[in-house]
Amino acid sequence: MKMILHIVKQFGEISEKGLTRLLYEMKEKGVDLGYQFVKIGKVVGSKDLHQDIMDLLYVGLLERNPAKNKLRLTPDGEEFLEKYGLPEDEVKPVVDLAVSLKSVIEPIEAEVEMRRRR
Repeated sequence: MKMILHIVKQFGEISEKGLTRLLYEMKEKGVDLGYQFVKIGKVVGSKDLHQDIMDLLYVGLLERNPAKNKLRLTPDGEEFLEKYGLPEDEVKPVVDLAVSLKSVIEPIEAEVEMRRRR
């Protein structure tokens, strides 16, 4: 779950749908964070990832930006990563891959924002 926090921190804000697709694409590229995914058509889902996100929201390390329906770190989440975050040599390659896949999730993020505006 710590790696999820590092990825959310890197993106600033990301939708749950975008994060799910991102981790799925990362797994396809060989970086497996331990989540099982189900793909039906173009829709990707993961019950385990959803549960971890709910847990991180519950303990206050993540929050949902109500205006955009996107996940972001809370101040407690930032502090948690400073104290208990993963070593930089573990985080950097994963975060670099996540950033390189940003173009894959940009349409998903735009869709989430458009749906929110309705």
